[in-house]
Amino acid sequence: MGAQNLSVTTTGGPMDKEVLDPSELHDALHQNLEENTSMDEVMDEITDTDDVIPAEMSAMNTDNATALEADEQVLVTDEEEALEADVAELDAEIVAEEGEKKHKNRESTSEKAKKAAAKRVSEGKTAEPVSTKKLDPLRLRGKKYRQVVALVERNKQYPLEEAIELVKKTSTTKFDGTIELHAKLKVEGVRGTIVLPHGTGKTKKVAVADDATIEAIAAGKLDFDVLIATPAQMPKLAKFAKLLGPKGLMPSPKAGTVTEDIEKVTKEISGGRVEYRTDKTGVLHMSLGRISFKTEQIAENFRTMESILQGGKVVSVSLAPTMGPGVKVQL
Repeated sequence: MGAQNLSVTTTGGPMDKEVLDPSELHDALHQNLEENTSMDEVMDEITDTDDVIPAEMSAMNTDNATALEADEQVLVTDEEEALEADVAELDAEIVAEEGEKKHKNRESTSEKAKKAAAKRVSEGKTAEPVSTKKLDPLRLRGKKYRQVVALVERNKQYPLEEAIELVKKTSTTKFDGTIELHAKLKVEGVRGTIVLPHGTGKTKKVAVADDATIEAIAAGKLDFDVLIATPAQMPKLAKFAKLLGPKGLMPSPKAGTVTEDIEKVTKEISGGRVEYRTDKTGVLHMSLGRISFKTEQIAENFRTMESILQGGKVVSVSLAPTMGPGVKVQL
């Protein structure tokens, strides 16, 4: 606080001065002391020094409380996890026990079937139940097939000429289809060639294995139906066996396509010579001609094959069109 400017007036001197009462004079030091005392009292009222905790102690107490709460939480969590683990283990034991009981009481399908069969036998019935539901074997066939199959008696063996006529009638193709021969033999591995009197109606393109033909084969050009080779050319064709074999084009002595008389074999193949063989199930498949052939022509081709069929101990023979039902033939 700064001291106030005082004016003093006196009388009888060159200057008039004003004289004040000493009691009215203000002591600046005393005023400062009073103000400081008043400020201390106000601070005492605002802040109670007895309740103030030092900053270091406050932080320590806070850390201790937090640590205690964390410990309590960890203990509670551990106890809960342990309790949950015990409950889960108990549930697993209960489920396993129930599953074991069910397994003991459950019968397998085979055991049920055996009991059902024994019950049917004891009642004088057959062991296997007879299904009352019958599926139509023609349900997956086309409309035309279902119409023509009704013309054929399933288990009847027809005379040759009658069978051929029936095959022509039951053919469902609009094009000139093939009449096929299917014969079930008792022996396997039946293979050979035969010249049909009237051929098969299909013209085969014959190629002779020479250097030019071998170069074309190496380039992937297989524009022929039958390949004929001499024994001298066979070593050159050996490296193409994997290419020609699966297509049935590899020359073979059994098929009569490995020969020294190239001209004769070529003429026979062009004139109706065909190769026949049985498959893995002992069934022989081959073509006897076209639907447009006369019945007598198909019959002559069939009779040419009879000697081979009889030698193979035939089980059954049937004729069928390219698209149509099979007709059993009476031998």
